[in-house]
Amino acid sequence: MALISDTDGGSFDSDTSFDRAVGPMQFLPGTWRAVGADGNDDGAADPGNLYDAALSAGRYLCAGPVNLNDPAQLRAAVYRYNQSSSYVDLVLALAAAYRNGGEPTGPIVAAGRPPKPLDGDLPPATVGRPPAAEPGASSSPSTGRGSPSGGSPSDSSSPTGSPGKPSTSPSPPSPSPPSPTPPSPTPPSPTPSPTPSPPTVVALSPDAGPTGPTGTKVTISGSGLRKANASFGGVPAATRSASDGRLVVTAPNRDRVGQVAVKVTGPGGTATADGGYTYLPAITSIDPESVRRGGTVTVHGTGFGEDSTVGLTNPDTDTTVTRATDYASSKGTLTFVVPDDLRPGTYQLAATTDGVTGAPVSIKVTKA
Repeated sequence: MALISDTDGGSFDSDTSFDRAVGPMQFLPGTWRAVGADGNDDGAADPGNLYDAALSAGRYLCAGPVNLNDPAQLRAAVYRYNQSSSYVDLVLALAAAYRNGGEPTGPIVAAGRPPKPLDGDLPPATVGRPPAAEPGASSSPSTGRGSPSGGSPSDSSSPTGSPGKPSTSPSPPSPSPPSPTPPSPTPPSPTPSPTPSPPTVVALSPDAGPTGPTGTKVTISGSGLRKANASFGGVPAATRSASDGRLVVTAPNRDRVGQVAVKVTGPGGTATADGGYTYLPAITSIDPESVRRGGTVTVHGTGFGEDSTVGLTNPDTDTTVTRATDYASSKGTLTFVVPDDLRPGTYQLAATTDGVTGAPVSIKVTKA
């Protein structure tokens, strides 16, 4: 039994007088300082951590220019770790059994002579690390840091401070603790629903209609319209029917003439129709429907104002005579006088307000 004076101040083995082998791979503190590594990325190289100890043992075995694919060099590397031929045979037999996907069975007989140890003070090789432990799994399935092996100082079979030439052989590794139970698999996140595309508006038919309470049926053509709603000048329009390519609505009632914006809103966004929708002045009736030249006509309807005018268009000559009107706001009517010199015949009468002209109606003009 060799006594190795303390080199770590008891930080690893809790012994301030002598170095003792620690952890599942029975490293001496001096050797651990040379090859110790963090095997599970927890920020510390701990000889009592199974992952750290396994990686560090690999670093020790791979130290220097050694080819572990060469059976002779492999035996020499294991022999450097523990200078016992029976130990080398045991380790190689176990490795071969596990490498082939099985487990060793029956007695394992030690045979052969130990190879000559590799010469030279060889630095530890750089080797890769295993992936970090899964969340929730213990990062240190350890036999405990600083637990001395037995009640007396470690013998010379443990690795020494130089990975190239250990002065003595370490004791065979202690049995590994049970593997930690892997965490339950995290259920997959639900696949997000695809974001619907915004609607598009290609055309309105018609794109104009009369003012007043009647309400005009308007067909909106485009795409993505099945779950869409329309508004005219900010006023919601009642939906009559809807499909992906067509939305049929009733234009909201409006007394004022002019153009308003038409917006279509669906689950994926909002689209605005080019040109919008125009409300027109509307003639509902005239009195009389047949009038003599120079006579007075009263026009009933909606969308009229102080600046409203009427136009008498001769279909045969395509000429229009425009007349000023008197607007009666209390009655919502326009009154005008038929020109004395107007040629007798049937004319088209239309009202214009704020530059917007509505649909015409027929009026007959006779001689005085």
